[in-house]
Amino acid sequence: MEVNKLEKFKTFRENKLETREDLQQLAKDLINPTDAYFDPDYPGHLDFGSSGTVCSKGTQEVEGFLRPLWAIAPLLSDSEQNLPIFKKYEEGILAGTDPDNKAYFGKMTNTDQLMVEATPMALTLVLTKERFWNTLNDKQKQNIHDWLIQINYHSLPNNNWHYFRVLVNMAMSLLGMDYSKDMMEYDFSAIDSFYVSDGWYKDGPVDQQDYYVSWAIQFYGLVYVKLYGDKDPDRAAKLKKRAGEFAKTYQYWYDADGSGIPYGRSLIYRFAQVSFWSAIAYSGVDTVPLGVVKHIILQNLRYWMKQDIFRKDGTLNLGYAYENLNFTEGYNGAGSPYWALKPFLVLALPKDHQFWSVKEEAPKLDQKISVPAGRMLITRDEDGTNVQGFTAGQLVRNQSHREAKYSKFVYSTRFGFSTPKDGIMLNEQAYDSTLALCEDGDHHYRTRERVEALRFNSDFVYSMWLPWKDVQVKTYVIPVHPWHIRVHYITTTKQLKFADNGFANELKDGSKETQTIKGAYVFSDRGVTGAEEIFGPFTLAKDLRPEPNTNLLFPRSSIPVLYGVIPVGTTVIVDAFLGSVKAGEEKEVPEVSLDGDILTIKYQGKTKKILLESNPEGQLETTID
Repeated sequence: MEVNKLEKFKTFRENKLETREDLQQLAKDLINPTDAYFDPDYPGHLDFGSSGTVCSKGTQEVEGFLRPLWAIAPLLSDSEQNLPIFKKYEEGILAGTDPDNKAYFGKMTNTDQLMVEATPMALTLVLTKERFWNTLNDKQKQNIHDWLIQINYHSLPNNNWHYFRVLVNMAMSLLGMDYSKDMMEYDFSAIDSFYVSDGWYKDGPVDQQDYYVSWAIQFYGLVYVKLYGDKDPDRAAKLKKRAGEFAKTYQYWYDADGSGIPYGRSLIYRFAQVSFWSAIAYSGVDTVPLGVVKHIILQNLRYWMKQDIFRKDGTLNLGYAYENLNFTEGYNGAGSPYWALKPFLVLALPKDHQFWSVKEEAPKLDQKISVPAGRMLITRDEDGTNVQGFTAGQLVRNQSHREAKYSKFVYSTRFGFSTPKDGIMLNEQAYDSTLALCEDGDHHYRTRERVEALRFNSDFVYSMWLPWKDVQVKTYVIPVHPWHIRVHYITTTKQLKFADNGFANELKDGSKETQTIKGAYVFSDRGVTGAEEIFGPFTLAKDLRPEPNTNLLFPRSSIPVLYGVIPVGTTVIVDAFLGSVKAGEEKEVPEVSLDGDILTIKYQGKTKKILLESNPEGQLETTID
């Protein structure tokens, strides 16, 4: 038995992912392990585990059943493909939509998770029409329609969920069933209100521009373009134009090794990070060369197949780069990770499509790009590795660890980020890449959360934030890749202690933690992270070992931290932080001086002067330099 389990992992990891056949095989290898979870007496429900969510157990099981359809539907859109397990999915759909069957999925209510899961079913009906839908009798078709169309009679969250209703109605229209054009228009009106510029949306009327822009709003829009664009050409043209603009900057979110910047909520969806690019190929948007699109998709999948993302039976586990419940959301159940299968949409492209013959091409990217529309400034090494995303002004409501997922100063493909286990001691809070402040005599720290003002330009990210009503912090984060400089102006009516935290680094055999007179460093196979005092009321530089399973990329970590005490009044703190994948880069620390509002940085033989406090507002358009 153990040998067979190992063979399954070998299949995942040794798949070169170069051809259509390779991708078809990966889809099957990811889907087939779900077979062991089918209950013949209760079709349409898969119970992948005992951890709970905000949803009922029944809804969790429906989610686990329907989400693999994201890969099954495009795979079986090819009449030459065969997937024996699909027979069980057919039976489950028919039982789950039959109100007289004990396995009925249930009636939808307002903001029901079943609305989410209706979408892959709707797409499956369209993409496998000849194989499945056309074989059904009128009663079965009506049951499916009646279950899906419930979505029209209930309110849903004012965010990307509007597209679930659009796609359900689209599918019913394409299948010749009753649907609501008025409801589709209403939902598109809401979606349009989320638009920012340069192809970027917000995920609702909130300060949230994360992967939901790509794997939800843009992805669903392009599915609509492909399947319904001939019936709605003006809207399709607009959606394609926005997607093309978005693609130009979103390609910067990826490391040369294929990994995406770990940032925001729902990161258990893993390789859904590249679902947008599959939709780009599927819909024919061509602002980024097709070879680049192909490379981004396949390279990301190659990266994920090397990570510890599988249970012993080959099903997907809950976590990011390893099994980890600490950072998950309240809606993340044992079957939720199968939302990751959305990139397999590209399998709906016929075998003679250019995508399958074009040669992969790594994107040619600048080392720094500022994207105000996406509230991110991104840097990378010359070879495209070690991507770092600097952000400000994003925050999502009612999510766990929201300040850790959205409000740190920088997020890294190589060093990830950490989420707290508790809210008392620093090692429990696992603060990395952020400034933590605490009232003198207390032990509860506060970090940047919601900001009162922000500014992006090609030199820095600025934010002003209030950890307490009587404490104001103005923070400038200036990338000098692989270093970055932080300048904090802190005005307070009470004495505070602080911990300015660098990137977490992996702690394992061979890792090394060191302290210098003014700095702290951690060395590992991943690279080196470090923190250096420049000037300010520092008292100590030391590495901190957080609780295990706090970082998304590795279970044990160490964080270089600079400690100090802030007196009443206004204090300026300037320090430097390193996140490098190359040995020796810790030996040259940027030289920094601050004269009034002029920050001067000398590094690698170059000198740059940056105007801080009186700097005008950053440019609104995307800037590259």
